[in-house]
This record gives sequence, C-alpha cells and structure tokens, in this order.
Amino acid sequence: MNYQEKMEEMISKIRKGTTPKLLLHACCAPCSSYCLEYLSNYFKITVYYYNPNIDTKEEFDKRVEELRRFTSEFKTKNPVNIVVENYDNSEYTSAIEGKEEEKEGSSRCYTCYELRMRKAAQYAKKNRFKYFTTTLSISPYKNSNWLNEIGEKLASEYDLKYLYADFKKKNGYKRSIELSKEYNLYRQDYCGCKYSKIERDNRERAKKLALEKQKEEEALREQLASFVNAKHNKEEKPKKIEKDGMYQFRDIKVPVYKKLFRLIIIAAIIGLGGYMYHIKFFSKLDVSSWSINFKNGSSDIETDYPLIDTLTIKEEVSDINEYYIYGNHLNIKGSLTAELAPVKASIAFIGKKEMTLAPIKFDYKEGVLTYRLADKINDGYKLDDLPIGSYDTYIRIYASDGREYYYKTSNKSNHEETSYYTITSKEGKINKITFASGESLKVECTPSEDEVYDIILDAGHGGTDSGAKVNGRWETQYTLPYTNKLKGYLEELGYKVALTRTTETKIPDYDGGGRVNKIHESNAKLSLSIHFNNVGGVNYHGFEFYCPYNSDLTFARSVSSSMNALGLRYSINKFNKVEDGIYIRTMDNDTLKEMQKDAAKKNYTTFPATNETNYYFMIREPGEYMTGAYRDGRDGTGVNYYINSNRGTEGYIFEIGYIGNNEDMTFIEKNNENILRKMASLIDDYLRK
Repeated sequence: MNYQEKMEEMISKIRKGTTPKLLLHACCAPCSSYCLEYLSNYFKITVYYYNPNIDTKEEFDKRVEELRRFTSEFKTKNPVNIVVENYDNSEYTSAIEGKEEEKEGSSRCYTCYELRMRKAAQYAKKNRFKYFTTTLSISPYKNSNWLNEIGEKLASEYDLKYLYADFKKKNGYKRSIELSKEYNLYRQDYCGCKYSKIERDNRERAKKLALEKQKEEEALREQLASFVNAKHNKEEKPKKIEKDGMYQFRDIKVPVYKKLFRLIIIAAIIGLGGYMYHIKFFSKLDVSSWSINFKNGSSDIETDYPLIDTLTIKEEVSDINEYYIYGNHLNIKGSLTAELAPVKASIAFIGKKEMTLAPIKFDYKEGVLTYRLADKINDGYKLDDLPIGSYDTYIRIYASDGREYYYKTSNKSNHEETSYYTITSKEGKINKITFASGESLKVECTPSEDEVYDIILDAGHGGTDSGAKVNGRWETQYTLPYTNKLKGYLEELGYKVALTRTTETKIPDYDGGGRVNKIHESNAKLSLSIHFNNVGGVNYHGFEFYCPYNSDLTFARSVSSSMNALGLRYSINKFNKVEDGIYIRTMDNDTLKEMQKDAAKKNYTTFPATNETNYYFMIREPGEYMTGAYRDGRDGTGVNYYINSNRGTEGYIFEIGYIGNNEDMTFIEKNNENILRKMASLIDDYLRK
C-alpha cells in the first residue's frame, strides 16, 4: 500500500476552512523537520516527544533541546507546540524483555514502535486530538508497513484517526537532510537504543577491518603479479637480493628458505585462483557472468562459487518506490542511502550464473541517491532482452572510490506481483516474466505456452456507431477492413494479433467485453486504433498520429516520416500538434470544467484528471495509471477494471486522413495496402529491433 497517497487522500478530505489538531509523535529534530514543514500547512500540531528507548539521559536531553530549537526557529503556517514526557529507560527495557539478542529491524523494533505510539495515542485521546501519527516512517531504516499497521490498530482501539504516512516518499527523507543542514541540526547515527548503538559500532569496526583487508589484498596482488612476471617473462625477472636470511622481492621482505620458498610460491600460484576469487580478488572487475577463467601460465582455473559471492554487498537496502511495465519497457524508481557518490549506476538482475544490467538515471545529494530507469513512460529496460532464469534485483553503483557496490532492493510500491509476456519470437516462442516481492524484488523468466497476444488492433466505431459521414463515405466503411488487412500483415511477420471487434457491430468501451478491458486481458504490448478524421470540414486534410503524454516519440517520428514519404500529406490541423504528423492531446481547462459540472449534477466526486491526463480514452485507459486511467464507474458509464494496474498497453491512434477530403480519400483508397504494409513494418522495427 502507498501510505503517502493514503495520507494525501485523508488530507484532501479535511473540510475547507478548518484546521484540525494533530498529535505528532517525534523521535528527534531531523526526522521532525520535513514532517512539520509538510503537515503544518493542514494541522495545528503538537509534537509529542516520548522516547524511553534512548540509551542515556544525556542523549535524550540533547535530542529534546535540538527539537525545541528547531521548532522555535522554523516558521510554520500554523502554530506548533511541544510536549516532552519524562525519561524512563526502564519502560523500554521491560517492554522488550526477552528480545535483547534480536537484530535491528526485528520484532524488538516492532515492540518499540508500538510502545511509543501507544503512549501517543493515549495522550491524543485524553487531550481530545482528532488525529495522531509519527515521524518514524521518514527513516529509510524504519518499517513503514509496521508503523501504519500499529497506527491503524491503535486508532480503532482509542477511537481516533490515524494519519497514514510514509514520509520518506516524494523525497521526504532527502528534504529532511536539507533542512538539517540548513538549521545545523544534530543528526545522530543510531536510532537511540543501546542495541542500535552496538550494531553501529560493529559496522564501523567491520568497515575498518574491510579497509585494512583491502590494503592487504592490494599488496598481495602486486606480489603475485611480480611473481607471475618473473616466471613467464625472463626479461623482467624480479630483483633478488639475499641479505640477513631474508629474500627481498621488489622492496617487500618475505621470510624464505631460499630456493625452496620460491618453488613453494610457484606451486601455490597455480592453486591460488580459487582462493583469490573467494576473497573477492576481482572486486574491481565488471563481472557479467558467474564463471571467470583465471589464466596462470598454461592453467585455466574455473571457480565453483555463485556469482553473488564475488560481489561487494552493502548493508543498506534500496527502497523501490514504484515499478511499472508500459508496452514492453520496465521502469523502476527508488532511492537509497549511499556514503560514496556514484560515477555510474545500474539495475542489476543477478542470477546464480549471470548478471543482466540496465543503466539508470540518478541524482545524488547529501548521501541520498534517487534513481529511475527512464523519464519517459515508454522507455527503460526492454524486458524482451531478459534471459531465462531467476534473479534478485540489486542496485549496482560504480562509486567515486573506483569500486563497485551492490545494494539489495525492497519493494515498497503498491504492487506485490506483476507478470509480463515477451513478444513472440520469429520461432514462435514466448517467455513469462514475473515480478514478486521477497528478500529483494525477485524476477523469474520462464518459457510459456499461455495464449497471449503481442498487438491488439481497434477498428474505430462500429455497427450503429458509423463514425464520421461525409459525401457518401462513412468511417466504418474503412476501419474494420483496413484493420483486418493490417492484422494479416503483422501475422505474416510472426506476431500474435488480437482485435477489439471482428464484426460490424457496436461494442462497449468499458465493462466486460468492452474495448478497454479486452486490451488489458489480451496481454498485448501495443494497441493501435484506426480512425478517419472529419474535424474542420472539407478543406482539412492529412494524417494525424496521436501519442501518449510524456512518451518517447521515436516510434511516432518513424511513422510520421514514413507515411509522408509514401505520399500521405501532413495534417494542416495545428490543434494539439507536437511535430509534423504527431499529436498529443490532454485535458484542457474547458474539458475539466465540464467534468466537474457533470460530477456536481450527478452528485459524484469528479474524476482525478489534470492538464496532464490523456484526452482520448483509447490511449488513456489501456495504459492504466501510467497514462492517467480513471474510469472506475463512479459516473455510471462503465468501468475499466484495471485502472490501478502497473502493467499498461502502449496505445496510439492513427487518423489516416480526412474522410471529407476527396484528395485524401482517393489516395488512401488506391494506396491502402502500401500504407498498411508500411505500418506493419514500422511496428515490427519498433518492437523487435
């Protein structure tokens, strides 16, 4: 569940002109900073400081003073008060008794959350607060699912409203770091309890030991490289000086028994490949397969270790805040805390024997990396390229220190499981790719024999809905025959093609059997709706290719230039025009006002459309939430069953020409086969190449 969106929904329902009271449990000033900045616009806030988990009175008082200082200096729309409970660490130690040996992030933490939030709920009830919540979810190390689960339970128990929250989302954590820096806030590096401090100290020691080990390994590399050169390159023998019972080799002294030691070393080199691999000897290599052949003279040594054992895995976990599939491209968006600035970064799908990398775009500031696979909805990682296998999803960073680090991922999106079917190969084979939550986001790619489609075509209008009618021509006279021709040309290229309608009948747009739901259920990657235009009268002419908002226009540009090269004229229509032949239409203000009027008249909440919402339903609804789908049936005109799905079909509308323009129609009637064959070829180039 996306708790950030749920919080926004709750806030939107606050009656205008009112400012309700909110009790905000807080752990420290840095975590409170963004929460106060955001929430004080809507609530009168009392910050409730109750944290018996903090290990010492000195630390407790230090955090209180910073919190007081921040609230006094930080300007908010509505006033903020502070209530501080007395420090009593025994309340915490009694609550977690028997769980002292558990690790951070275990049930001990759940008990700690509940202890503090229960006290806050009790205070809220006693002092007549309408809402309560906690700042804890802003931390990337806190389990927001647990926090909101506890809050929901306590709200029911004490008859309160719990304000759902996941403050780290929408760059909340990043903003808290910015405010901490701006106000010079004390930022502790552990949660507060003594167990957290112990784990912090252990991590620091481990880092120090790892650095020392790294230096030792680098020295060993230099020694081994020198020995190999000495063995295989007679012109570059190592410098040997025997002095005081020591064998001096390139300024590194190693105790030896003279020539016997040299024989032992040479023999050991042959067997050291596996050992070097085991100690991550190749940590700087860009590893792309599980098996590395280590050349040592005439010997080839192949390791038996899984690929994951060769990589440097960091303790920090990256939150995947959103992932979706639009068309045949995957987009993943998330964030992580990274000490070292990245030079480049990738999504890494890591299997037992192989690794597949997808470069990501990222921003790095104040120790927080935010990333995404793509900025456009139809861009990202092409899923058809993923080899068969089972994978865990990691974030791979090539850092400023010249080393590679890998971070596990945790799926924090609203979608636990999603499936995608690859485009049919020219051999007639497909794979099914399943995404599922686990210790990391897991990806499974397996061969499939399921009956699914690559492309779905829509013949505009149908039956009693004949579309545009001018000069003895009507739209459905052309749309179904042309759609059937295009289907045949695509099938010749090896695609599995579905149709929204196969006969000259009118079909619904929504509900069971409707266009929109048929498209989703076909599992098609691309939909194309065939139409003819009639806006503007007989003087208007030319083709128009309509695309989704915020989409990459590579495919559209190839269609536009190719159709014009065949002899189709560019449309003279300038309304919603992006480039010659290419159009994107979204909701304008007049349309949004009409929607609001209809909602008021029929007494339902208006649809959540904006100026960025796609206007045409055949582009908007099959793309699901990625393209702004909203038809949930609230107005009584039909339901898109899949508006919240994170798998959408990439949709386009092809207005081939103006049916009222004789020159357009004469050319199209004569050349429709060339036009449709070319469209099939362009789709093939786009999907497979």
